[in-house]
Amino acid sequence: MLDLGFEPQLKFIQSTLRGTWQTLMFAASFGPKSEPIAKLFMRPEAVMIRSAAAERPVDSLTQKVYFLSPAQKNNRLLDEVRKMKGGVIIFTDSMESCVTIGRLLEHHKFSSDFVHGDMNPGHRNRVLREFRQEQIQILVTTDLLARGLDIPHVSHIINYELPYKSEDFLHRIGRTARAGRTGNAVTFITANDGRAYRKIKNYLAGAVEEKLATNFKFIDE
Repeated sequence: MLDLGFEPQLKFIQSTLRGTWQTLMFAASFGPKSEPIAKLFMRPEAVMIRSAAAERPVDSLTQKVYFLSPAQKNNRLLDEVRKMKGGVIIFTDSMESCVTIGRLLEHHKFSSDFVHGDMNPGHRNRVLREFRQEQIQILVTTDLLARGLDIPHVSHIINYELPYKSEDFLHRIGRTARAGRTGNAVTFITANDGRAYRKIKNYLAGAVEEKLATNFKFIDE
């Protein structure tokens, strides 16, 4: 959270500390913007430990990638969610897309709802509470919920669209297969996603791939 604007809050917490204290910071991903901020809260002799394993998907996660056309995405999404048991989170890349997919699922009578950053906190909290309590099965959202969300019954993640930042993909798929549990992630890739796909390709090692679009080829190659 360091590079997301929480530096003032951390400085306030630090100002209230008295006596001797120990500061420990943990992150699933640690970019170049975070390190200078982290050092503001650490002593000069602080030790920074980085693990390559922390920045790759866990072994208990099964991934599948569909290479398809934009026109195929909605039907494939409906086919996928019909097969899924347990909690499902569908990630989109914009608020507009979040609303569109949320209404698509509602139209097809799925137990679902959607949240994005433009909704008031009360509404978001209600939807999240219903999802946590398994009153709804499917949650559609943006990268607003890619980090910090720990809901044990989430068994499937669907990347309907790719994120703008590659590390957000790792955080998305990290919402399932947590604490030793198994989980599944499905990712949709279209011909327009060449640059974004190359950025996240390391996170897709071992994923099952299926081409649904005839003669699929990235348009920016």
